[in-house]
Amino acid sequence: MTENDENLFLSVRIASAEGVIWEGTANSVSSVNRDGPFDILPQHAQFITLVSNAPVIVRPVSGAAETFTFRSAVMHVYGNTVAVYVGI
Repeated sequence: MTENDENLFLSVRIASAEGVIWEGTANSVSSVNRDGPFDILPQHAQFITLVSNAPVIVRPVSGAAETFTFRSAVMHVYGNTVAVYVGI
């Protein structure tokens, strides 16, 4: 994989205090915050938000979309990395 290829995907990690819930490479991540629905794509601007009782949908590079719903989570996007901290 070249440096340019790395800009085509997201590195996603969803974790709680108990450990990693999901980790992998994805094409996009979607959810809803208090302002409405949003999508995270590769090369997204730096972003941080709270997600409460809303689905977090991860679309992996390979395989079917995975949907997670948490009572509370913080999502942080930086570079091509999406970090979701559950139970915050």
